[in-house]
Amino acid sequence: MQSPSKFPHIPEIIGLICEQLTSEEPTLASLARTSKMFEGPALDVLWADLVGFYPLVKCLPSNTWNEEEREDNKRCVVLKQHLTPADCSRFLYYARRVHRFTTDQIYLEVKVHTDISIYQALQFAVQGGKLLPNLRQLLWACEKETFPFLHMFLGPLLIKLMFRFSVSSKMQLSFVTALYKHYPSLKYVSLTFYPNASADDRKQAISLISSAVEKWNNLHSLQATSLTYPALLKIARLPHLGRLDISECKFDVVTPGTSCGGFPTLTTLLMNGCETISDCVAVLKIMDGSPVQSMRLGFKGVESSTSWKQVFLAINQHCHRETLTILGCRDGVNRRYYDTNIIRTPTRHEMISYETVKPLLVFHRFTSLMIETVKGFDFSDPTTIKEMATCWKNSQYLKFKQLPFSRADERPKIGLRDLVPFAEHCAELEELALAFDATFPPDADQRNILG
Repeated sequence: MQSPSKFPHIPEIIGLICEQLTSEEPTLASLARTSKMFEGPALDVLWADLVGFYPLVKCLPSNTWNEEEREDNKRCVVLKQHLTPADCSRFLYYARRVHRFTTDQIYLEVKVHTDISIYQALQFAVQGGKLLPNLRQLLWACEKETFPFLHMFLGPLLIKLMFRFSVSSKMQLSFVTALYKHYPSLKYVSLTFYPNASADDRKQAISLISSAVEKWNNLHSLQATSLTYPALLKIARLPHLGRLDISECKFDVVTPGTSCGGFPTLTTLLMNGCETISDCVAVLKIMDGSPVQSMRLGFKGVESSTSWKQVFLAINQHCHRETLTILGCRDGVNRRYYDTNIIRTPTRHEMISYETVKPLLVFHRFTSLMIETVKGFDFSDPTTIKEMATCWKNSQYLKFKQLPFSRADERPKIGLRDLVPFAEHCAELEELALAFDATFPPDADQRNILG
């Protein structure tokens, strides 16, 4: 018989029950109100994830705040009279349970925003000035008015910070440069800036972000608007980095032939705004042999079939064939539907052919492969379809999509019967996107067209 000490205690069991009810807020609220035993654990779950400050403001005495309609049709909660430490007791009772906080500006569904007068009063009324003392994750979209109160949310237990800032604010840029000094233990970091900035301001911001992230040695996840190439080489040596997300990939200087086998623990790579093919290839060379499982690449321009082959060859040469299971690639990221410069019919030699994607056939563990391009695809030989189906037999999603910026008036050369190999070899396939000729020959028996 097992010792009683090995069995979960009653509080542990209650905590597990409440965690299973995360999406059942009315049930958790009822438990908190009707049972002293459930009150603490239920409230911990209810308040763990907070979007917007308004729910906590409502915990202040009702005579201290008021809701009002602003000129922009937004409802806002404002301070009605001064706050005392006693007024904040109920506020702090719930605030200490918050582990993840997201500012009003990130989610548009926040219906009532918080006026800066509330923050101003709380920073003096709350002892120590930390509003959420047990906060682990902070998602902060910085506004000029609220930035001075950011320090009130940065507590000693913080491990994840998402900070979106304005490059025109010297104060916000100073915060980025000093971030590591004050919070060296951060594991999950996102540093991005608003897009409406001049080229010089953007360059300065990217340099500051790069200098900041180089100093963290324990990063598990990093998201950044962009990084310099030297910074990328440095973070490639981090021992725990599992996820890297770069919105824009454009390097002024690249070390020729660099292939360092970096990113030893990287499993997810997102680069959605590569300026050129060479910028993308430079990153792939750095991660030579890393155990990436999921990778998504986006290119701002409209790439030729020759350029696409360079990308696929680089993936072939530098990505681990036993670990890569999800790959998504797209060009024309910055194009719009009404861009008349590319609304035209591409010729067959401009389209992506079987020879272009052939370097990807070595990745037999693909579960998802999606390639989206403005130029479209030309898989003209039915025998190549069979080879693709055989090599990617574990796939659940295979999508070769022509983006709707251009028109392809030529009829595809493969027909309905040519798709049969996918049915024969890809037992797990759930979605297939591929242009084919769906017309039946005049003398065909439609009931036996696949037979």
